[in-house]
Amino acid sequence: MNRVLIALCLAALVAGCATSSEEEPPAEPTPVVQPAPPAAPAPVAEPEPTPVAEPVLPETAGTLPLVGMAGAGALALAGALRALRRFLA
Repeated sequence: MNRVLIALCLAALVAGCATSSEEEPPAEPTPVVQPAPPAAPAPVAEPEPTPVAEPVLPETAGTLPLVGMAGAGALALAGALRALRRFLA
């Protein structure tokens, strides 16, 4: 099996060396004609933006905004105390 592979490699090498060594002269590059860039349009003056009144937001917030945070803190404290009590028991 190895002899067959070596023979094939040698045959490919000999075939590669047996090709003619004459190189074709490089082809002359053909010039590419590019179209002229379009003329830049004249600048147009932008109209001034009309002033817009700021929207009035509804006042839907409660008078005691920290009640929710106090409730969440109480739940967290209760959970921590329960875990501490089970850990110590």
